[in-house]
Amino acid sequence: MGRVFELYEAVENGQGKIKVDDSIWKVCGEDCGIGTKVKVVAVDGTVFRVAPVGGKGPQAGAGL
Repeated sequence: MGRVFELYEAVENGQGKIKVDDSIWKVCGEDCGIGTKVKVVAVDGTVFRVAPVGGKGPQAGAGL
């Protein structure tokens, strides 16, 4: 938790993907575009809950 990654696949309808080393992981959070930097705020099984960082979007980091 707490690590920051760029989205590998945009978060749409609350679901997207990040690349961690050589693996692709599912994420959930607020919708945002590919390449957006997101911070892992929780882990639910094999899905990371993420929040955007760096002020992208009107509610960056809120609500998770």
